[in-house]
Amino acid sequence: MTLNELWSSFYPYIKARIKHPECYERDWRVHINPRLGKKKLDEITPKDILDLHQYLNDRRVLLSPNTKRKERKSLSPATICHVLKMVRRLYTFSYRVGLYKGDKPTLYMELPKLDNRMTNNLQEEQVKE
Repeated sequence: MTLNELWSSFYPYIKARIKHPECYERDWRVHINPRLGKKKLDEITPKDILDLHQYLNDRRVLLSPNTKRKERKSLSPATICHVLKMVRRLYTFSYRVGLYKGDKPTLYMELPKLDNRMTNNLQEEQVKE
């Protein structure tokens, strides 16, 4: 079974359970399927997951697709983390429903560290108020 075939079973399952399945579909279509979709589940190695992680780190996307400016930015750590977690969820789903029983290449996968702290520095006028 290929990852693409697994996705065909996984997407209807997840679509009924989450609020915004289109985010999953987009991440699958844009990031995962082009790199791993045609590979069989037992052919995907931890090195493939590491390569996907590196590819996501190096990927540059348009800052705003609706403008004439062609500035590009890196994917955020949260986006990278979401994509990698989705690959892990695909393997977990395959185990849960009995579609795959081999090695999980995502078992020792390291996810990016996220820093969601917000710093709001007050202006001097705000401090006096």
